[in-house]
Amino acid sequence: MKQFKGCNKNWGYIYVWDSWKSGHGSFTASVAITRGDGSIDENSGARGQQEVWSNGANTLQFCTSAIGFVSGGHYGQTEERC
Repeated sequence: MKQFKGCNKNWGYIYVWDSWKSGHGSFTASVAITRGDGSIDENSGARGQQEVWSNGANTLQFCTSAIGFVSGGHYGQTEERC
């Protein structure tokens, strides 16, 4: 999972590795940009989609991080970027 800045927005990105996918059943991946105040801009992929980008978030003026979820309780988060 990563966080990118571009086009005056923040973007989150998650990729589910082939090796993980092959050992698990059906899954859904989601990624979001989150701010310290709890605001979240989330986007979910289709079932089995390995690569998902968040919607562009107008959050360049805030400290943010990207957070990703894979169904079954798996998640990760980037360091906060200000």
